[in-house]
Parts: sequence; C-alpha cells; structure tokens
Amino acid sequence: YSFVTDKSTEEKIDRTTVELKNDTMSGFSKGQQLAIGITPMFTGSLSAISSFTIIVMMYRSEQRLSTPYRRIIFGMSVFDIFLSVSMAFSSLPSPKGTVGTWNPQGNHITCAIQGFFFYTGCVGAPLYNLGLSVYYLCIARYEMSNEDFRTK
Repeated sequence: YSFVTDKSTEEKIDRTTVELKNDTMSGFSKGQQLAIGITPMFTGSLSAISSFTIIVMMYRSEQRLSTPYRRIIFGMSVFDIFLSVSMAFSSLPSPKGTVGTWNPQGNHITCAIQGFFFYTGCVGAPLYNLGLSVYYLCIARYEMSNEDFRTK
C-alpha cells in the first residue's frame, strides 16, 4: 500500500500497519466497527424484504396500481429497495484497505455502484413520501376524490 503523507514524499506502509491503524484512525474499537458494519446488513435486509413483500402484494391484488395511493406506495417501495439493498451490503463494497471500515472487500467501482443505489434511494424514497403527504393533504383537507387527484 502506498499513502501520500505530503505532496512530495510517499511512505510505504505494509498491510499489518494498516490493520493496526484501523482501530486508532477511525476512533472506533474493533467491536464497534463490527457492530457498525453488521447492523445495517440485518436492518437493510429486513427493509428490502418488507418493501418487496409490499410490491408482491400489490401485484397479486386485483387493484394493482389503479389508485394514486397504490402507485405512490409502489414507487416508495422500489426506492426503499434501492436504499435497503445498498445498506445491506454495508461496508463490503468499500475498496480493500479502506482505513476505519469493517471488512472492506470491493474496489472503487463496487463502492460507486453502492453509492449510486444509496443516493438514488435516499432521494427517491423521501420524494415519494412527500408525494404521499401531498396525497393525504388533498384527500383529507381538500376532500378530493382519487379521480380528481389523478387528473389534476
């Protein structure tokens, strides 16, 4: 591994030194890094499975995507799957040798792919949540029908 310590010199650091510095450079102990790395695997997987279940239930029902509410929930579930799957992979797609990261196994491309899905989910799901809030505002406060909401 080669790390630039200043603009003019390079310092060679072997793998053992990098692994030892993992604990001190991140500010977290090995146990904390393990918890930070593993927790999103469970929560992300559970969320992705739940969103997938919602999509399957909608697909199997007779109504499918016939109402604005169902379309909004469908879109929110799709973007939640993007976010949840990227969270479920946790730090695994991070480039090997990333300091302060539990079990990095990837490279820059896998990291970028995970970042794309994470960012897409982080933007898309809240926007659909906003759409759901507007839907409820129109239905509850302004007493719009589904047909009125659909056409306006």
